[in-house]
Amino acid sequence: MWPVGDWIYRFPLCYFESYDVKWLSCRFDPDTKQWSFIAAMTTARSTVGVAVLNGRLYAVGGRDGAACLNSVECYDPHTNKWSIRCPMLKRRGGNTNKMSWKYLLK
Repeated sequence: MWPVGDWIYRFPLCYFESYDVKWLSCRFDPDTKQWSFIAAMTTARSTVGVAVLNGRLYAVGGRDGAACLNSVECYDPHTNKWSIRCPMLKRRGGNTNKMSWKYLLK
């Protein structure tokens, strides 16, 4: 789970029945004590690395069910939208947060 602003975000690390995990991202509002779904990522992925930087969430790499990904997406909690960022030079799946930070800060 990753805190950003007033919310806490959750992304599944792996979903074995289907790699279409883009619909499973959600956030928790501590005031209402309610979970709600957020906008879908543009690319379905599992085993994604997630990092928080400057009040935004970054989804880095992961797997699409067939191969590792090099794509990076950024979530803006104020607009509830994902945007595609510059891809990594190498495809990476099963990222850790430490690994995600390494590639975001280059």
